[in-house]
Amino acid sequence: MAILALFVLAQVFEALTPQVRKYVSSGAPSMLLEHVGVIDGTGSPPQPDQNVAIAGGKIVSISPGVDAEGPNVLHLRGHTVVPGIVGMHDHLYSLLLGDGDRPTLPMQVNFTGPRLYLAAGVTTIRTAGSRNPYAELQLARDIEAGAVPGPHMEVTGPYMTNLVSADEARETVAFWAKRGVTTFKAYRRQRSCSGRTWNSSARSPPREDC
Repeated sequence: MAILALFVLAQVFEALTPQVRKYVSSGAPSMLLEHVGVIDGTGSPPQPDQNVAIAGGKIVSISPGVDAEGPNVLHLRGHTVVPGIVGMHDHLYSLLLGDGDRPTLPMQVNFTGPRLYLAAGVTTIRTAGSRNPYAELQLARDIEAGAVPGPHMEVTGPYMTNLVSADEARETVAFWAKRGVTTFKAYRRQRSCSGRTWNSSARSPPREDC
């Protein structure tokens, strides 16, 4: 089963690399998804055995399933069509847990992660905290260029922990926003240079000379 998409527009298909094209079922501008179940995301009951017509990258009709033939008909009985899922809290790393003698090590999963998200129907992700933002920003650019398969990415900057001042927080945001980061993850309580904690949702942290 294709995990990237059932279709892409023809002009987009031409720009895809071979490793991305193998996940795409068709590059035709119009097609019919025959005999599929439909979950529309509104909370309505699933609709079994429907034909979904697509033209110009948009669904133009959904009708009861009937047999159809043609070069742009995808026979998908037993499959279900759903809206792309938007993941609001996703990561592109895993942790290799250590013990008293070995440290816990993060492992970037820029190859398997995007493919697994797509396989689960997730077409947009927000990386809620990054341990390697440069790698994730480059991955996001490669996906948008059609060089590698993956969901659209909203990259979150590095974890904002142990900030000592509001100025440092602003400088961190400005630095990464300039490089393409769109969101940031700041824990509610930050630790100042003297060891005191302050609430990151407050207007400003305590002023200290460090």
